[in-house]
Amino acid sequence: MRSTRTQRKLRLGVTAALSASILALAGCGQIYPSTEPANGPANGTKSNIQDVVVGFAQQQLQAPYFAAMQVRAEQIAKEQGFKLLFQSANKDPVIQMNQMQAMISQGSDVLVVNATSVKGQKPMMIQIGSEIPVIYIDTSVPGTGTTSVQSDNLTIGRDGRLYTVSRNRVRVLTLR
Repeated sequence: MRSTRTQRKLRLGVTAALSASILALAGCGQIYPSTEPANGPANGTKSNIQDVVVGFAQQQLQAPYFAAMQVRAEQIAKEQGFKLLFQSANKDPVIQMNQMQAMISQGSDVLVVNATSVKGQKPMMIQIGSEIPVIYIDTSVPGTGTTSVQSDNLTIGRDGRLYTVSRNRVRVLTLR
């Protein structure tokens, strides 16, 4: 069973990423293919949140952590009133690339991406990032995208250790 603290951190992370996506839509500028990240929404700024389309390219849904991202993203989209296009690539970078291209074709204004392959996706993410703002959540492709919201795995590990020790009264070996 996941602790309440972990659930709050997860909800906060997903909320922050989707909020960053919405804030990215407030920018303006001309979108054109280049090696520079897009500096505004792919389809121009929108005055009505109901006209905003957010694409979410998730790497996989097998782990509860990733499945919770989908649930929370759908909740936020419903609460805020924007359209969410959600796809899971089952850890396949080729499938994820095709899904992102499809979301762009379907009118996404911004992409939220949990990348499947940090190194393998870089050339394609440079190209996609020049067309549409890309906000990474959890796993990013360095040198691409508009911004990234990632977990602090060191802090999560420390907190998990403390929680385990306090709950089970056991010693935990810390590797350095």
